Amino acid sequence: MSIKRRIAAAVAAAGLAAGTAGVGSAAAEPELPPMPQLPAFPQFTPDQLMALQPMILPAPNNDAITVNPDTRENFVAFGDSAAANVTAIDIVASKAIERGVPVAWPNIGNGNCAQGADSFPVKTAQRAGLRLSNYTCAGAVARADVRMPSLHTNSVTHQVDLALKDGALTGDTKLVTITAGMNDTYQAPYGDPSQYGEYDDEYVRVIGDQVRRIREAAPNARVVITGYPDQTDGHGYICQLNAGGLVTRTYYPLLDWLQKHIRTAQQRTADEQHVDFYDAFSEIDLGHDNNACSPNPNRLSSAWVDDQSHALAGHLTSLGNDHYAEALAARANH
Repeated sequence: MSIKRRIAAAVAAAGLAAGTAGVGSAAAEPELPPMPQLPAFPQFTPDQLMALQPMILPAPNNDAITVNPDTRENFVAFGDSAAANVTAIDIVASKAIERGVPVAWPNIGNGNCAQGADSFPVKTAQRAGLRLSNYTCAGAVARADVRMPSLHTNSVTHQVDLALKDGALTGDTKLVTITAGMNDTYQAPYGDPSQYGEYDDEYVRVIGDQVRRIREAAPNARVVITGYPDQTDGHGYICQLNAGGLVTRTYYPLLDWLQKHIRTAQQRTADEQHVDFYDAFSEIDLGHDNNACSPNPNRLSSAWVDDQSHALAGHLTSLGNDHYAEALAARANH
């Protein structure tokens, strides 16, 4: 399988993970299938991208990344596309800008990363009445030494570096979220299932280091490790199409397996650092009739092809971002 197709497949799953029932250590696992193939991201030349710009986003503005700019107390968001909530064309624009293409993209934020206006960081800041400092980036990884060859290179460590440089983490910071982990799982060395025990340990170490840096700079902040929804039907099937009441299922136990590892690592990190873990997996699943496998028109996460309002395949729907925001704003104001 080509690198492009592996990454397209993985990004479609990038906001997904969180475990099966329980958050315990993994037992020996059977041999698992390779990642399924999805269409690659759209490919544009610089001229084509610039020609698309006025049609897609007619007027540059910072509405997507600016919330309560005059408020002293702030909320700092770190993480991947699950938090950034951008479209595929936003990711293409971010990559182009990183390579020097002079595109004035309206929702490009910190670190040349696009960030969506309908994201849960934006909605959390609005609900909690906090100024938003948004460092989320599609394709971001937890480990600083894991790199994506075709997508924007970013990590939670890099994001925390930027926030510290900007002075965004202070005694006035009330809430910090970290949403990361899925993008590490399909890259070397963790594309090999035999390496997942090491992956769990490295996640706990690296994200734990970032939590300590955050707390040193922002001692009054509530730090939340933010989990992912369950994107399976609970029996090893993923749902690729959910539209018009039709839901298609494909047996793919690898996703259950990946979710278990991410959820375990996130819970361990939160426990060891004595911070909060928002376990979205326990709230967004087929059992609650609200995930990508549910025909419920008010579902909170999307399938790869989905008729509910969402920014990126396999990520939260607009209502899902509302759900996260409600939970996180309550923590900020607790």
